[in-house]
Amino acid sequence: MRARVYRDWMVHLRHRMSRSFVAPPSARRRQLAYRLTLAQLEAGLPRGKRAFASPVPDARLIRAIPLAGLFRKRLTLLSHNPKAVVLCAGEGSRLRPLTFSKPKHLLPVAGTPILGHVLETLAAAGLDEVALVVGHRPEAVQRYVGDGSQWRLNVTYITQEQPLGLADAISQAREFVGTDPFIVYLGDNLLEDGISDFVTDFVAGDAQASLLLKEVEDPRRYGVVVLDDQQRVVRLEEKPADPPSNLAIVGVYAFTAAIFDAIAHTKPSARGELEITDAIQYLVEHKASVTARVMTGFWEDAGEPKALLRANRKYLDLITGEMQGRVSADSVIEGEVRIGKGTRIVNSRIVGPCLIGQNCVIENSTLLSYVMIGDGCAIDDSLLEDCLIQHNCRIAHLAAGLSSSVLGESVRIAGGEPMLGPQRMILGDMAQISPCRGRFRLPSWPGTPRVEIQHELIWLLRTTPEASRHPNRGADSGHTPGA
Repeated sequence: MRARVYRDWMVHLRHRMSRSFVAPPSARRRQLAYRLTLAQLEAGLPRGKRAFASPVPDARLIRAIPLAGLFRKRLTLLSHNPKAVVLCAGEGSRLRPLTFSKPKHLLPVAGTPILGHVLETLAAAGLDEVALVVGHRPEAVQRYVGDGSQWRLNVTYITQEQPLGLADAISQAREFVGTDPFIVYLGDNLLEDGISDFVTDFVAGDAQASLLLKEVEDPRRYGVVVLDDQQRVVRLEEKPADPPSNLAIVGVYAFTAAIFDAIAHTKPSARGELEITDAIQYLVEHKASVTARVMTGFWEDAGEPKALLRANRKYLDLITGEMQGRVSADSVIEGEVRIGKGTRIVNSRIVGPCLIGQNCVIENSTLLSYVMIGDGCAIDDSLLEDCLIQHNCRIAHLAAGLSSSVLGESVRIAGGEPMLGPQRMILGDMAQISPCRGRFRLPSWPGTPRVEIQHELIWLLRTTPEASRHPNRGADSGHTPGA
């Protein structure tokens, strides 16, 4: 009987936990089989194969197993099998002009699109049924994610026709969710420690909603939560002028189907949107159990250029050096630097952490810390630091330097004129900058005047039909505009 339990259990583990479970050594396996047998007897469950006839272990068996935390968490998660809803329908207005040509969720951080990091986090937490709520340029998201098999996920697409708020976006997934508990993840949020513990705590408890929180220095920018002594939510406020606490809501939530009724009773806010904080407050006021977990690791809402660069720095700190390209004898590599296949480094100095994609040419240049360069780029006679540069860009003769900058795809920058120190640029896809009598000149479009911008260039528009109609739109003198 013990052998049958052991055999059936290991087959079950291989089938259901292959993505996240590492089989214990043989001694641990024998101990596990023995404990399972005792647990079956104590729980009053049938022994042998019938105990594992269902797709996941019986909840009574899970409660009875005296296992270490890792096993209990994995089994608890499997017994409830929650779904995940990722919200990636926003236009990303604070990231313009980068988001004129692609959704913000596809902007890269350390070589991987933000949405790729999100899907990796969900897969690591053991979630496999995922719905992506899309809106702005949905075809780009579908091309990148496909059916989700790259992450071993089963992905469904749901369209939010109008951007009417987070609560409205969540309500679009009601048919997908059904009566199951589910996780909501904002598609532009990056978390260092993942969400495994958060998910496990929720599905093992009896709360109708749960929030992931983090202590912040300026809570006026976020939704803020007040907790009681038992870590239950007693009040929520959206971007309060006088915050009642410093606990901000991270872009990860857990709900039961009760949230849909709360959303149905929620009225639009002053900005005409259905706020998820209002729906959660409705649950609190109607005596529903709403819990919270306070996280301590890195969290970034990559919704603006500065946040995107911060996230890029954090993830580059985690890379290890790898040399797949060619580095000339007169070049110097310091620190953790990852160089892709087909890339050539000639007479240059690179200080890590840096990531350089495939088929690039870096010549007579200096790359200081926190530079990410996409595939097919060429950098010549230039200085770069803390930059996020996407595929197929060309930068030449920028000896004064480029710092704290984000470039879209196929950007062309030609320096050569004297400049007052490093430049900061936020450029959309296919932007071109060339010197003209000490100024940067932006190429004109048919029927529009030529645009010239002085040295302190902050950002330019991509050369799209929309940009042709509004050649000056987006040129800002000192700060990134709000959404």
